[in-house]
Amino acid sequence: MYDMIIKIKNENPKVRFLTSKGWRSPKEVWIDTEYGHKDMTRKGVIAHRERLIRLGIEPDMTEEEAREHILKSKAN
Repeated sequence: MYDMIIKIKNENPKVRFLTSKGWRSPKEVWIDTEYGHKDMTRKGVIAHRERLIRLGIEPDMTEEEAREHILKSKAN
């Protein structure tokens, strides 16, 4: 399940994160290749992935389909 999470080098600070201490451009970034989420820590990527799975959001859903799915599940 977590084999789709990889660590890559953040060359030419392409990815920046806003933290409590300001903007950070880490040297390495963790990416979930299936869902497309990026984070500074592997734990953060896993937490986001588990949240999407809990909500029933699939990787191939568009943003609009995901919103509709969430609204339908809240209505039930």
